[in-house]
Order: sequence, then structure tokens, then C-alpha cells
Amino acid sequence: MDAAEYLSEALARNPAQEAASIVALRARFLKLDHISHGETRDDMARERIADLLECLRNDFWNEDAKRYRVQLLAEDLDRHPDLKARFNRLEAVYPFREQFHSALNHGLLEPELLKFYGQVLVAGYRQAARLKDLFTDNLHVVHELKRVKRWVRILRAQEPGLYGLEKPWLDTILQSQPGRWRPPQERKFRRGFWLPIVLGVAVGAVILAALLLLGLWM
Repeated sequence: MDAAEYLSEALARNPAQEAASIVALRARFLKLDHISHGETRDDMARERIADLLECLRNDFWNEDAKRYRVQLLAEDLDRHPDLKARFNRLEAVYPFREQFHSALNHGLLEPELLKFYGQVLVAGYRQAARLKDLFTDNLHVVHELKRVKRWVRILRAQEPGLYGLEKPWLDTILQSQPGRWRPPQERKFRRGFWLPIVLGVAVGAVILAALLLLGLWM
């Protein structure tokens, strides 16, 4: 198949209804004979599921989440275990959407902290871990820790379901003491600040000892 034939056939097909055949046609044109129709369909399904998951995550707390969830439930997620695990994480949080909006509206919980908590709940495992680390690294200030502890206690009392979704992490915050954490930037600064001083003192001591020995020898 030459380029003219490929373009003619590709343009004659409807992308909305014949996407799989267009991909197969392109593979044939590029001489990708090892790609089967089944593999092509799987690749397309995987890409579609990944896109839907991203849409669901981005709009999780909005009305559009319902539509994306319905579409994902119609997909064969068992063929893609890693994507299914991402969906299951979101699915575990989905029943608490109304509680989240209720907590956001009744005003007992600070909206800023609740919205951050909402980001943690729908983030992937690695991203959620990074968000939690960044958050807890800033709890070294006494008044900030008191504020967050108060927020966590209200969440536990008013919305125990939401609290239970990240109970181990929130329990750790309640048990923490001021000064337990320092921001990563501060840790790096302290290490970088003292190292030149220590090296300078060590070098100075060596030079001084050498001068004293030289004076005794002379």
C-alpha cells in the first residue's frame, strides 16, 4: 500500500464509527504486521479508560463525575488491573460526595482545609502520599498544628465517614506534637549551613598543628 492509497482509504472512513479500522489501516501502511486487531482494540480501550479516569478525578466533586463513572462502569476494567485499581480508589470515595458537599456548606469545617482533603482523597496513591507529606511538614508551628487538630476533631465528630477514608493519617496528626516536623527546605538549609563551618574548622586545625610542629622542629 502506497501513501496515496492509505490516504484515500483513511479519509473515506468515519472516525466516530470506524476508529479501530483506521488504526489497523495505519498499522498496515506502516508495516506493523505484529499488531493484531485485538491488541489495537485493547490499546484503544486502555487509552479511553485512562482518559475517563482523569476526567473523573478532575471533576470528582462536580456533577459531571456521575457521567464519567457510568462510562467507566461500562468498560471491561478487568483487562487493565492497574487502571481498575485507580478506579477502585475513586469508587471507595464516591459514596461520600454528598457528605463532602454538606461539610463544605455547613461552615463548621474550614473550606481551605476541606478542599485540600478532597484533593488527597481523589489523588493517586503516590500523589496522595506527596500531598500528605507536604502538609504535615508544615505542622511545626504551634498555632498551625492547633488549628489543624481542631479541624480534624470536628471532621471526626461531624463526618466520621469522610474521616475514616484517611483515618491512619489523621490519627497521626492528632497524636503529633509541635516541633515534630520541619519543612524539608529548612532541613536542607541547616545541613547546608553547618557543613562549610565544620570543614573550615577542621582545615584550620590541621594548618595550626602543622605550623606548631614546624616551629618545634626549627
